[in-house]
Amino acid sequence: SGGLEAAAAARGLAVLTPRTPDTATGTWWREADRNAAYVDDLTRAVTAHLAVREVWFVTFSGGSQLLTKTLLPLACRKSSGLLTQ
Repeated sequence: SGGLEAAAAARGLAVLTPRTPDTATGTWWREADRNAAYVDDLTRAVTAHLAVREVWFVTFSGGSQLLTKTLLPLACRKSSGLLTQ
């Protein structure tokens, strides 16, 4: 028992569950470029703070659309993107 966070902690992992910064629509995909930049910045800050080298994204619905159509291409365009850390 204890849920996802407890299961992750038992394996030496952390769970980050961000909310979309798009308070007008409550979606991840409508302001995709801005939201992808937010996730990129947040991921960099958290991984630096926790000193981790591996990040897994688990998404659903609009978060999946943001990840596949905007965030991953953004990371690939950056020379030090999320995929190369």
